[in-house]
Amino acid sequence: MLSLTSVDISYNNLEEPLPNNKAFSRAQIAALEHNRGLCGNNTGIYCVGFKKVRKIDDEPRDTENENMFVIWSYDGKIAHQSIVEATEAFNSRYSIGEGGCGRVYRVELPNDQVAAVKKLHQSEDVIMANLKAFTSEITALTEVRHQNIVKLHGFCSHARYSYLVYEFLEGGSLRKILSNEVKAMELDWIRRVKVVRGVARALSYMHHDCSPPVIHRDISSNNILLDLDNEAHVSNFGTTRILKPNSSNCTSYAGTLGYSAPEFAYTTEVNEKCDVYSFGMVALEVIMGRHPGSFISTISS
Repeated sequence: MLSLTSVDISYNNLEEPLPNNKAFSRAQIAALEHNRGLCGNNTGIYCVGFKKVRKIDDEPRDTENENMFVIWSYDGKIAHQSIVEATEAFNSRYSIGEGGCGRVYRVELPNDQVAAVKKLHQSEDVIMANLKAFTSEITALTEVRHQNIVKLHGFCSHARYSYLVYEFLEGGSLRKILSNEVKAMELDWIRRVKVVRGVARALSYMHHDCSPPVIHRDISSNNILLDLDNEAHVSNFGTTRILKPNSSNCTSYAGTLGYSAPEFAYTTEVNEKCDVYSFGMVALEVIMGRHPGSFISTISS
């Protein structure tokens, strides 16, 4: 009997559609991703959420009534043009946040679909660091799939535009919710317990169900996003490291001040304890309504 995991066409130059059966539709992405038919086009866009390949047509397509995330699996040019047009070439008025690596935009796509797009900063002084984070995030999010981890729909690597496309989570970041008096009041004890449980499930999956284990290294309330049902989703995998067997797994320090264990500032070893300490700080922040550090500062003053 043919096993679903035995399908591997990754090094064949196939271009025609895959057979419509379970063996192919449920095959692991790794078994497909090297196939030239999946590798986008000159725009550099890749889709990671596909199930099968469709040959690119020469005829222009009407995308108004189609799922844009499906279109990306076989026509990156259409996806790229839609994103640029929807943001007016990444106009700042579509921005919903900014971090060290890039700016995040809310993008309304055809057929009323919404996505979050993180465009990397292109300045020369940070481009190499951003490229490393860009690669780490793609590597991690194409390996992990869990309901409490943000979904990566695709990415674009281009000289002018380099960005990642995620599912859009309407609730926003946990930090913004806790710092807003009205929204924080709406986040009652039942919802707060649900948030902490969601983060714990994501980390348990990454540490124990992934082989080799995946270490996030930057768990903070700013990197926890909520949907409309207050389900937590871990995001921002730019500092992630995948533990290599029979290796010291040493690397440079990473994390957010106030969430990383002090001792990890003096060591280069990466392990699960990095995330466990940060998770504890997030859990305390959810319970107290603010970061424990600010509470201690208030008492001391």
